[in-house]
Parts: sequence; structure tokens; C-alpha cells
Amino acid sequence: MLPVAIVLVLAATGVWNLTRRAPAPPPVVPPAASDAIALPSSTDAAVTAPVTDDVVTMARAALVQVESPDGRGTGFFSATDGVTTSSDLIGRQKSATVTLADGRRLDATVSSVADQPHLAQLHVNVTGAPVTTWLAPSPVREARAGESVAMLTWPDAAARGVVKALRRLQGAEIFETTLLVHTEDEGAPVVDHTGRVVAVVSGRRAVSFDSARPYFHARP
Repeated sequence: MLPVAIVLVLAATGVWNLTRRAPAPPPVVPPAASDAIALPSSTDAAVTAPVTDDVVTMARAALVQVESPDGRGTGFFSATDGVTTSSDLIGRQKSATVTLADGRRLDATVSSVADQPHLAQLHVNVTGAPVTTWLAPSPVREARAGESVAMLTWPDAAARGVVKALRRLQGAEIFETTLLVHTEDEGAPVVDHTGRVVAVVSGRRAVSFDSARPYFHARP
């Protein structure tokens, strides 16, 4: 009887396999919608000429290194006691450490975040010499195709490029440039020929700093 039982079990298994439905394929996720924003071109030599070394040196004085258990990268003083960086470096942490160019390591607390553009604002407890250099935003409405920019990464790296386009992606305005952006560039400011911040690198994207500021909100 044993051989018969085995045959019956195998036959039953074969029928089950023949009638079993194949698993449904995973749903296709369409790419995120990205709307182009028309930018006028510029022929002004002051705008299209490469960002000068003097501007880079001035802006670099506002750079800091940002460290938290979730990441390490670049930030910059956007006020005498405030640092802007990528929220990817902060994660859900409520505090971080910033290192200044003079070697001071200062405690910082996360004061606000802009979830969609993935930027964070830190309040820095400045001890010792006061901060005298901070970077102002460049109004996004003044952006031009062909505008020269420079990306500044802690401690002293500078890469120059040109603005190609501006797109709105998931509520954030993203600059497309000729800059090659890497993961280690998180939080780096992208400045124009005057040293104002055009964008901040977050998620390997250059997020418009000016358009992101209204979305900063206090983190609970």
C-alpha cells in the first residue's frame, strides 16, 4: 500500500501546482511628477562668468561641519546663531554638533525642518568669538539659465558649474546644474556670483533655499 499512497500524494500535489495562480506582479510605480519652470537666459557677464575665488573664500568662512548619529556633512551659517543643512544628516535627531573653521565644536539643536525639501535649521549655542559671516538666500525669482554657481563642501572643496533649469518636484523647487553632486556633499550651499545661497544640496539634489524657507516648521 505504501507505493500507492506515494503516487496519490504526488498526483494531488501535481493537480494543486497546475491550478495554483501565479502571484500578481508588483505594481508599477510611476516616476514622481516634475514640472519645468521657465527660466530666462542671461547674457550678463557678471552673472555668467565663473564665480570668483574671492566670493568662494568669503562664502567658505560661513561653512561648518554637521555631525549627528544619523550622518555627517556640510552646513552653513544663515544667521549669527543659525545653521542650515540637509535634514538627511539629522534624521529624527533633536541635536547635532557643528565644527567651525577655527576648530570650535559647538552644540546645536534642531529648531525647524522643511520635510518636503529635506532641509533643517539648527540653533547653535555660540561660545567664544561671535559669528561674523553668514550667507543670505538668493531670491529664486532672480534665477537665470546660464547663471554661474559654486558648490562649497566642508572643509575647503569648491566646484563650479552653471544653472541649466529649475523644476518643481513634490512641492520643492530643484535646480538642475552642471555640478556633479555626491552623497558626501549633503548640506553644501550652492552660491551665486554675489555669494548668496541659490540652493542647498539634499538627497543629491540642489534644493532652492529661498523657496524652501517658508516651509520650515518647528519639530515637536
